[in-house]
Amino acid sequence: MKFTVEHETSSSMRIRMAGDKPSKRTGDAICAILSRTAGIHKVRIYPATKGLMIRHSMDRDTLIGILEELDPETIREAKQELKEERQELLHRLQRIQDPHLLEEALRNHKVDAKELSTRKLDPALKRKMRLRILAEAGADLLLPAPVQIVYHAWQLVTLKSF
Repeated sequence: MKFTVEHETSSSMRIRMAGDKPSKRTGDAICAILSRTAGIHKVRIYPATKGLMIRHSMDRDTLIGILEELDPETIREAKQELKEERQELLHRLQRIQDPHLLEEALRNHKVDAKELSTRKLDPALKRKMRLRILAEAGADLLLPAPVQIVYHAWQLVTLKSF
């Protein structure tokens, strides 16, 4: 991979990649490759500026050698591996029916909205959500304003955190 070193300290390096701006998938693949390397602790990509920040505990020449060895084929292979991992994760997420467990799983893994759009909700959960939404709408339409305020304040007080 071609790049220029923008800034460096003994434990971090910020580089600017040559060429076009990387796509999200390419950036994820580069981060995955570098994150798996011993001595590299954190990698963050900034696609808009073609920047890459690396926190490491190795010497400069070794890190530069690793970065120079990144070729398009290695990045393509990493993109394919990430795609397969995402598909496996999506398959597992589709089996989760509890919304709290789904939220927990999403916090731990990066999944985009397009992948989640194929997920089917359990019909019983859909019915429960529908009834709750209708009850809320009914309460807002039928209750007088002071009672609505008290009702919503009570909901805020009893709100469960995830």
